[in-house]
Amino acid sequence: MLSNEKIKWMTRAALYEKKEGKGSIRINRFRKSDYISWNMIKSIVGMTMGYALVIFLYLLGVSESMLDELTLPYVINIGMRFLFVYLVLLVITGFVSFLIYYGRYEQAQKKTKLYTQYLKRISQIYQKESEGAKGDYLS
Repeated sequence: MLSNEKIKWMTRAALYEKKEGKGSIRINRFRKSDYISWNMIKSIVGMTMGYALVIFLYLLGVSESMLDELTLPYVINIGMRFLFVYLVLLVITGFVSFLIYYGRYEQAQKKTKLYTQYLKRISQIYQKESEGAKGDYLS
């Protein structure tokens, strides 16, 4: 039997699934630490590849002028600069990606709790209807 209350809750649940549910439900399949660490690793790997590309392009651009000054102390000095910049970028990328993915996970949890409340309410309505139907048969 269809009731207005059941239709209202089912509509809310369907709208949630259509708009936000896929992302939130997908995120909540993971434990918080797994989701955050996996996405931090992806961010760090992406940053590392981008930094390596920038270094390669930089060295390609200044290769002629570097050949004139190419000495061991010069190579060590430039290598230390590249390493220092990489480590700074690594820390910044790790921190920012932690904040972003922590926030996304928390938002997904809140949204999924709301969806779970919708489903519990729908389940309660079905239970009430089935109890009412059993009473009808006994009369």
